[in-house]
Amino acid sequence: MIISSFWVRPLEMFNEKVLLHGKNIPRFEFISEK
Repeated sequence: MIISSFWVRPLEMFNEKVLLHGKNIPRFEFISEK
């Protein structure tokens, strides 16, 4: 995974919810844990 690819996306992507282990979390929290 190339982390720099995330930063060229619109900031709205970071406001999107991600389903992880059966719960919805903000995308920016999901990325920061990697």
